[in-house]
Amino acid sequence: MRLLHFDQLERLVLTDFRSKLIPPYAILSHRWSDSKILLEDIASGAYVQREEGYRKLRFCATQAAQDNLRYFWIDTCCIDRWNRNDRSKAINSMFRWYKSARRCYVYLSDVSLSTATETPQRSDWEASFRAKLIAPESVKFFSCEGQRIGDKLSLDQLVHETTGIPIAALRNCPLDQFSITERRRWVELRETTEEEDIVYCLLRVLNIFMPTDYGEGKERALKRLQAEVDEASNAPSIVPFSQNDRFVGWGPQLAELEAKLFSNEQTTSTIAIVGPGGTGKSQLALKVAHRTRQNNCKE
Repeated sequence: MRLLHFDQLERLVLTDFRSKLIPPYAILSHRWSDSKILLEDIASGAYVQREEGYRKLRFCATQAAQDNLRYFWIDTCCIDRWNRNDRSKAINSMFRWYKSARRCYVYLSDVSLSTATETPQRSDWEASFRAKLIAPESVKFFSCEGQRIGDKLSLDQLVHETTGIPIAALRNCPLDQFSITERRRWVELRETTEEEDIVYCLLRVLNIFMPTDYGEGKERALKRLQAEVDEASNAPSIVPFSQNDRFVGWGPQLAELEAKLFSNEQTTSTIAIVGPGGTGKSQLALKVAHRTRQNNCKE
């Protein structure tokens, strides 16, 4: 996890806490405009040229300091969007990052002080993923001027009516107290820039780990998610990767391997699949693992 802070010379610093103890931090939930700040802008110093983005960044840093927090996290500033593995890991970890944050600030760019006392429209609340409203214990809402409007406890009824999230979930009731079907309904009215994100934002809400694959489309992402949900509901899984639907054929090899693994005469639980690199050994083993799971056999 990468975190931001301003040093004594007021320079913005990005620190990678991978394999390190993560310090207390605040997290910003908002909706980016064309003035978004990217991770590469931090190193180059170009972030100061993104007027709206820099205003949000400064708001988060100032608010965190008022809450005695040095570090803060903002999505596009701390995730390498061009690195596929980094992006996938971040999406699967985001719910945990929000849950672990000491403070979550929801910056409502559509709400000014003049309208803060009125009922915001749905687009205002879409500045935050629904999962980001659920995960953190402390969520505070701010107007575009940076003035506090309320928190998720004082505004729980309004947030519930606008997002459809049950008040119990907003009050940090364990998610396993809600059915899979109910949790999936929480994102039905959400709109995303990337069509796959309507599926990916459900991963940790459903307690699912699944690699992301931007470009696969919403339908294929939904199919993969459903497969993971079905597997998780059948039995605990230690299979580290999702099933590869593009790996087809290999019927004789699969039959031979399963016969050796599950024969009544089998005396060992260890079998080596050998062959030249790149010929499909790992995919064959993965296919067997998923078929075994689907057949309710012991992994």
